Amino acid sequence: MPVRKSKSYRYLLPSTDRDTAVLLMLTVAVAICVKLLYSNAGADELRWILFPTAELVKVFSSISFLFEPGKGYVGLGAPIVIGPGCAGLNFFVIALCMSNFAFIGHFEKHKLYGFLGLVLLTYVVTLCVNAFRIVGGVMLLEFGRSMNFAVSDLIHSVQGTLFYFVFLVVYFVALRAILKQRNPHEDIH
Repeated sequence: MPVRKSKSYRYLLPSTDRDTAVLLMLTVAVAICVKLLYSNAGADELRWILFPTAELVKVFSSISFLFEPGKGYVGLGAPIVIGPGCAGLNFFVIALCMSNFAFIGHFEKHKLYGFLGLVLLTYVVTLCVNAFRIVGGVMLLEFGRSMNFAVSDLIHSVQGTLFYFVFLVVYFVALRAILKQRNPHEDIH
């Protein structure tokens, strides 16, 4: 009796041609490089992601920031520092792997452009999600002060984790909808 491939396998790797396999390996390589960079980097090396994040937080919250070497972007008049721990690079790595492993095989032509587009889109999404997470953290701190309780590191971590999880799901659903609209006859799960 012949063995049939399950539909769930097709979902994970909808197209297993050589180009797709190379791009998936490149995705893993980029993820590893970002993790290695992030694990050893300080605020000075992470300005490429901390600066735009601080600018977006300023837009959403009206808090201005000043860069302090070795520390990060310090809020002027607000007890907030956007430093290496606030870079959002773990979210970037997870979102990049999710988007490429779930969708790169759906690009029939120009897979390299699809890959580069997903990398750029994931970077922009990471900046926005991270800025929303930081603004949410500031709001949580202000709420805690108004209610006379301290926001612990655990509460801050849970808030960040929930933001990242919800936005990762939203990012997945949005990408799936965009690709489905681009090619309505393809079976994108």
